[in-house]
Order: sequence, then structure tokens, then C-alpha cells
Amino acid sequence: MNADNSNQEVPDYAALPLEERLVHKNWKARKEAYDEIKRSFELSSDENEACFKPFLHNPESFKKFVLDINAPAQEAAMAALVSLLKFGLSGAAISLRESVIPALCEKGLTAAKSTTKLAATEAILLFIEMDKAEPVIELLIPYTTHKIAKTSSAAIKALNECYEAFGSQIMPPQLVLNSMESMFQSTDKNVRIEAIKLAVTLHSYVGIVFEQLVFPSLKSTVQKDLAAAFEKNKDVVITPTRSLKSLRVKARSVEDTEMGDVSMADEPVAVPVEIDVYDMAAPVNVLSKVPANFESKMASASWKERKEAIDDLATEFLDKSVIKMADGDYSEIIRVLSRSLKDANVQITQIAANIIEAIAKGIRKHFAKYVPMVLHPLLDRLKEKKRQLVEDLKGALDACFACSALATILEETLTATKSKVPPVREESTAFLQRCLTTLDHDPTREQVNAIMVDMIKLLRDSQATVRDQACNVIGTLMKIVGQRPLNQYLEGIDPKLKQKITDFCESATVRASSASQSASAASSNVLRDVSDSGALARSKPAPLTAPRKPLTSRMSLAGTKRGPTSPLKRTESVVSNKQELTRKSFRPVPAPSFGNPQPKAAVTSAELVELEELRREKLNWTAESEDLRVKVSQLQSEQTNLFREAEQLKLSNDDLRKRIAEMTVAQKAGETTQSRLREDNESARKRIRYLEKELDNLKKSNATFPLGSPIRQDAGIRATLHGSPKHGSQSPIQPRLVNPYIVDNAVPSLGPDLNAQVKRLSLSAESFEQKENNYGKIAQHTEDENWKRAEEVTNQLKDRIAKMKARSKANISAM
Repeated sequence: MNADNSNQEVPDYAALPLEERLVHKNWKARKEAYDEIKRSFELSSDENEACFKPFLHNPESFKKFVLDINAPAQEAAMAALVSLLKFGLSGAAISLRESVIPALCEKGLTAAKSTTKLAATEAILLFIEMDKAEPVIELLIPYTTHKIAKTSSAAIKALNECYEAFGSQIMPPQLVLNSMESMFQSTDKNVRIEAIKLAVTLHSYVGIVFEQLVFPSLKSTVQKDLAAAFEKNKDVVITPTRSLKSLRVKARSVEDTEMGDVSMADEPVAVPVEIDVYDMAAPVNVLSKVPANFESKMASASWKERKEAIDDLATEFLDKSVIKMADGDYSEIIRVLSRSLKDANVQITQIAANIIEAIAKGIRKHFAKYVPMVLHPLLDRLKEKKRQLVEDLKGALDACFACSALATILEETLTATKSKVPPVREESTAFLQRCLTTLDHDPTREQVNAIMVDMIKLLRDSQATVRDQACNVIGTLMKIVGQRPLNQYLEGIDPKLKQKITDFCESATVRASSASQSASAASSNVLRDVSDSGALARSKPAPLTAPRKPLTSRMSLAGTKRGPTSPLKRTESVVSNKQELTRKSFRPVPAPSFGNPQPKAAVTSAELVELEELRREKLNWTAESEDLRVKVSQLQSEQTNLFREAEQLKLSNDDLRKRIAEMTVAQKAGETTQSRLREDNESARKRIRYLEKELDNLKKSNATFPLGSPIRQDAGIRATLHGSPKHGSQSPIQPRLVNPYIVDNAVPSLGPDLNAQVKRLSLSAESFEQKENNYGKIAQHTEDENWKRAEEVTNQLKDRIAKMKARSKANISAM
């Protein structure tokens, strides 16, 4: 037996074509085919070789490979997939991910072999690395809530490994945060454990944003578990270990182009991605929760009713869980709140300011059209002495500016700085300074002029706090636009105020990306020097152009091979030139000073002019972009209205269909009733014809029997005995025939024969009455004639009765 088994030949699968072996029924043949294509991928010279093309043209083939039911063959297929993604084109990830990633989640991540699991996870990471993360995350998220707990936990674990490997800059956390609630709802312990690990990783990237978005939808026990996990891992710093292939290629190209300067520049520092919770929050329709009687209550003369109404509104609008409000028409509410800012009750004013701030933060840019409605009452109410109320008003003002632009608030704010009430002037000036600090673009010349004219006047204000705030505004504005545009306004200013302006300029932090900020330090030094000497008013523009001659001589010396006669001067010149070359590579050019201008003053001025033009273009572009946004919002609202009209038309169409169906049913019922009436009419006609025939038969029968015939006589006798229908007589005539002196047995020959004859030939009264009722009016015209005949028959019967009586008496007497 052993010899026979050893003599059996092992089939040679290598002789078969590769296409047949990949789908062979024997797992060994499939495994050898998977290993062969893996080697061909690894030995390829570039990404465009022919070994990749069959699988890119048919993405479903690799889906079948990774779903192989044999464990060793599946392991080889996973390895081949990893090689394809590593050595193939980036387009391989795009063409394969839609079909392969679901197969990896179902069979790869839950495979029995650990090497197969690792290969499946590596393949998912390569799908991200070769292209981008968003499509892969979208394919993985449905499997995090799979009905099979093993598949769900494996998908969550793969997501966690992706976030740990690539970080939040490549893997957007907001794609997964909305699905965290469903992960923690699983009844399986392993799924919840993997969900907690993923939550810890996401929390390390987004911080408190995770708690703001996810915690409100979780149970208290889950919140406690997560809080404990966050506290335990608060010191853990996750460092990404992988990056996208496109980013690596771009970095290599930058290194090739920048040889010298890149080596001297600092290493780029990975800045954490700032995630705005507003972008990920779902909009809440707070307008639908406004009480119906809100406006009427706010117009009440009783402050208690107004307070109650605004408290009800605050319950909905000041809810901390409402991060983003749905866009809609807030004009009526803003109008009522604007009036409430002028309310004599401080509590109502404070709550109104809080609600305005909440709406501004809830709808953001859509609130810009409401800012003019609330700006003046907010600024005017800054005169209050209650500190908490002033802080709430300031918060509302800052929220209004964040939703609008400097041009929207500037005129009203500058008007408030001229108020007769010192607190209003102070707080309005402070508000303008905060606006300049958060401004993301440079103000225009007109805006700078308007601000400086008013601030110079406030420098002479009687209140020291107002003067300090004016200095702060000028210093912040100088930080943004530089010192040069403000020189003309600062002539003749007190040196102490100039010193304060300089200090505020140095300590100010602004967001505007102006090139003039690079010269802020030099301009501050200029102001300090001039303020110390007290010669700002006596400075002339001549020194700015005087030193240009030495600049030309220096440039000519640097451009020729002849050096200076003195070795010392030559050395200083060379050192200076080297320093300038080094400085030009990665440092901004310092601003010119009045006493000793730098050689690059003219170049810097030209750059400033160019930057000014760019700023104007940016402002124009921003305005156009805002217009387009407004148009888009209008189109969206029109589209929404059209959808509503379409729904209404559908509803009306359904109502019409129901009405038509009801009318159709009613019509069919009417037709049925009509057909029944026709049938009844036809039956009545037949009945009438039948009765007419019966009447004719009766007439014929009356005509057939003559008046003196026995049958007619008996019929008349019977009719007489039963009475005439016309006269209603029902008493029989027989009692009148009975002789009280004669016994009934004495007349045997009369009763039986006569009764039998009458019974046989006569019509009963009941039959006569029934026929009379059936015939009705048809037989009415024959009643008189029948009555006459009945009288004749009655007379004849009386005569016969008299004769019979006479005979009876004669017989009795004879006896």
C-alpha cells in the first residue's frame, strides 16, 4: 500500500494557465496562483507593468480571492493584495476599495489566522495611504454596527488603528464622531471595549469637542466609563506613523527644488487640526419652539408677563445642547429682543442680550442681516452700572461682529464713541479695539481715516479710561497697517500718549495677515525714539532720501571685483554682504527708520503697494463671495418653497383622486339603483297587463252566461246574501227567511239543496273584496251595472222564496 501511494504522481498545477489556477477547485492550485501574482508584483520594475492591469480592469476578482474559504489560500490572497497596493499605481486603491474593503471587513478582519488579520488591516491602511481616508472611513463605518458582534468589534479596531497611524490631519474625526452613539449601544462587551479605545484616540485629537458632541447622546454609565478612560490616558500623546503617498511625493519635490534655504529653515511642526464643533453639529429648529403668544406677552405692560415670556424663550434658545440652529426667518424675534434691550427691567435686558448672542453663534453668517437691528440698543445700554449686564452686552456685541464685517459695525460704533455718557464712550472704544484684534483682513484707507479721526479726538477726553482705550485702538491699528499710514495723524500728540500707543502696539495680538506687521517692531522703535527726543513735529522727509547715495556705492562695490583700498573696510563689507545674503533667505526685511534708513526701503514700499492692491482684490473677492452665498441661500430657500408647493400639490392631487373614487362609487350605486327601478317598472307593467287580461276574462265570462241562467241567478243570490260591496252590508238574508213557528227539521228539502247550489255557484264575499281591492279603479265603472243585475236577481229570489213558502204552507195544511 505504501509503495502504491509513493508511486502516485502529485498533480502539476504549474502547467495550467494562471487564470485557471486562480479559480481552480483545489485550494493548493489557488494558493500557488496567489503566490505567483504576489511575486510578479514585487518583481515589477514600475507601476505600469502588465501584471497589474488584469486585476485593475476586473476589481471583483480580488474580492473573490480575499473571500477564499480555505485559510492558507486566503492568507496568500491577502499577501498578494498587500503587494498589489504597495507596488501598483495609486489608481489601484481607487478601483479596488469599493469591492474589496467590504470583503476585508466580513472575512479578513475576522479570519482565524492572525497573519490574515494583520494583512487585512495592512491592506486597509494602504487603501488610505495610496489615495485618501474619507472613502475608506465611509466604507468601514457601516460594519461598526454589524449584526455580528465579531465583525463589529473588528471594524472598530481597524478604525482605531487607522486613526493612530495617520492622525487627525489625514483622518477627519468628524466622520466617526456621529457614529459613536450607535457603537456604545451594542450589547456585546468586546464591541464596547473597542469603542472606548477608539473614543480615547479621538479624544486625544479633538479634546473637549468629543464630550460636547458625543456625551449628550450617551447613557450616564457610559459617560462615566469614558471619563475614567480619558483621565487615565490624558498624558498619552499619539504620534502618527504613516502619511499619504501624495504628501510624501510632494515633500520630496520640495526638497529637490529648495536646496539651500530648506536646510537652514526650521523643521515643520505638525499643527493639531482645529475642529469646529459647529460644523459637525446637527441644526436644531428652534423657531418651531417659540411660543405662539410670545410677541403679545412681550408687549404687555406687566413686567412679570414680559419676564415670563422671555424666560420661556430662553429655555429653548439658551439650551447648551443646541450648538447649531437651523436657518430661518428670525426677524420677528430679533425685533422683539431689540425692544427688550431698552426695557426698564434689567433682568429682561440681560436675558435678551444672552439670547441675541446665542442666535448669533447658532446661525453665524446668517445673522449678519440682523446686526443693524440690535447694534445701536446694545451700545446704548453699555451705560448700565451692573457689571454682569455689561459683560453680557459685550458678549452679544462680540458675537455680532463675528457674524458680520468691520464695515457693518464701524459707523454705529464710532457714533457711540461720541456719546455724552463716559461708560458708553469707554466700552464702545473697547469694542472697536476687540474688533480690530479679531479682524482677519486689513481695513481700507477710508476706515483707517474714520477710526483715526475719532480716536485722536478721544485722546483729549476728560476721562483717563477713555484716553487709554483710544491709545489701545491706535496701537492695535498700527500693529495691523504699520506706522507709516498713521504718521500724519500723530503729529503734535503728547509724548506720554505716544509711549502708550507704542506699548499697546508691541503687546497687541492681531489676526490680519498684513505685510506691515513685519515692520511693527521697527515702527515702534521709531515712535519711541521720536517721542523721547520730542522732535516728531520737526521731522522732515529729506532724511528719507538722503542716504540713497551710500546705498548706490555699496551696490557698485558688491557688483565689481575691485575691493576697497583698506583691508579693514573690505572685511567689514564682505561680512555685511554675507549677513545680508543669509537674512534674505528666510527673514523678513526690517522697516526703514527715520534716522538711518535701510538699503531695501524702496523695495519694501513697492511690496507694500502690491500687497495693498492684493488686499483690495481680496476684499472685492470676499464681497463677491458673500453675495454668492446670499444668492445660494436665496436659491436654497426658493428650492425649499418649491418642494413645499410640490408636496401641497401632491396632497391636493391625492384628495382629488379620493373624491373621484368616491364619485365613481356613487355613480355606480346610482346606476345600480336605476337598473333596479327599471326592473320594478317592467314588473309593474307585466302585472298591469296580467290584470287587464283577468278583467277581460271576467267580462267575457259575464257575457257568456245570460242574465236568467241558474249560474247567474245563484251568483246573484250569493251576492245578495253576502251584501253589496258598495253599500257595505254584511248581514245575511237567511235569518229573515226563518219562520219562528216552523222547526228547522220541517223544511229538509230547502236547506241542503239550496245551500249546496249556492255554495257551488256563488262567489264568496271575501273573494269579491279581494278582487275589488286588486282591480281598484279599473273595475269601478262596472259597479253600477252589477248592482242593477243584483237587484234583479234579488227580486227573482224573493219571488221564488214566496212561492216556496206558499207551497210549504199548503203541504202543512194538507197534512
